[in-house]
Amino acid sequence: MLLITTLLFLCSKPILSFTVSDCQISALDDLSPIVVMHNQNEYLYPSINDDSLRFSPGASVDLICAGGNVIAASSSFTEVVTATCIGSTLFRVAGMQVQWRDISCSRVPTRLARYTEHGCENGGREIEIGVSVQERFLRSMLICFDQSTQQALYSLVKIPHSINKRRENTPRPGWLQGTGLFAVTSVTNYYTRVNQRATINRLLGLSEESTEYIQNNNYYLARGHLTARSDTFYPSQQNQTFYLINAAPQWQVINQNNWYRVEVNTRDYAESRKVDLLQWTGVYGVLAPRNQNNQPIKLYLYDINGQKYLPVPEVFWRVVYDPVSQRGVAIIGLNDPYASSYNIFCNDVSSKITWVTADWTNTARGLTYACEIDDFRRTVTFLPTFTVRGLLL
Repeated sequence: MLLITTLLFLCSKPILSFTVSDCQISALDDLSPIVVMHNQNEYLYPSINDDSLRFSPGASVDLICAGGNVIAASSSFTEVVTATCIGSTLFRVAGMQVQWRDISCSRVPTRLARYTEHGCENGGREIEIGVSVQERFLRSMLICFDQSTQQALYSLVKIPHSINKRRENTPRPGWLQGTGLFAVTSVTNYYTRVNQRATINRLLGLSEESTEYIQNNNYYLARGHLTARSDTFYPSQQNQTFYLINAAPQWQVINQNNWYRVEVNTRDYAESRKVDLLQWTGVYGVLAPRNQNNQPIKLYLYDINGQKYLPVPEVFWRVVYDPVSQRGVAIIGLNDPYASSYNIFCNDVSSKITWVTADWTNTARGLTYACEIDDFRRTVTFLPTFTVRGLLL
């Protein structure tokens, strides 16, 4: 029931019809308010074949500047203000007629990651990421967090068909650890190249300064987004992806090559097919290269006094699903640019997935393959249950 409710929450959208006199909102930047229909909690996105948010004359929307104030025509209001569409780019706010270009937030909307009251697969705990205002929470992402490893199993997000109309190149925020989410203090500290090199070299029996594994180029472990920044529409949503619970150690050379191509291809699929997609992105297994004695050694960024946290995943995976056609695909990326052999744990159907342009068999760029979801689920058993009627072609 929880999953069904979540899918409905992420996929539902108001049915609206528009005319030439509609209100239009475009040019969203990092100081733009979040826009929702009045008293609702769902982000609004441009309609098909449109670059703007549109509203019929007389429609009311809430403008949200979480943690700041809404500024309208130089007047300052609270963090939530109701605006009524007059027409074109003109709105009525607190009795004033205000052009959209004269409405902004006093600061970049704040983000929040918090535990919900629910558990999730594999004994995990559910974390939601979004904004909190006046007893309302606007959710962008849902995380299933494994406290035993201090790592997310997956991150769930909706990719709207208008995703490629998002504002790009807004200021990049810093990573946040959040409050009360991790048992590990200063997670970012374990991602620094100096520390990851020292930890992994010790595990593999290499000298502390060795660059055999963690090198001085792109062969290091980055904070690999699960839900990517560009998988979200509003600049404030893009900022929300920079929580460390939404990341796992990923080789940078893979992050910027094949895995990046998969991310771009998924967004392009939503746009070209004009469908809103659901996307689960997660990790599986622990990477275990062989040490000097030819023994497989599992890698962790945190390995202190017998406690092992922040594992380096063996694979990253992405399940892309169209909830209307109930078709989907699992795309798996090996997280090891040094691999000479590898285990493909489900039947490879990548030849059928022509909308992905990754260099599928290039291990240095990240060996990538695709599987049917039910086949993938035989190994990655913690993927939530939902009906699948075929491949997403």
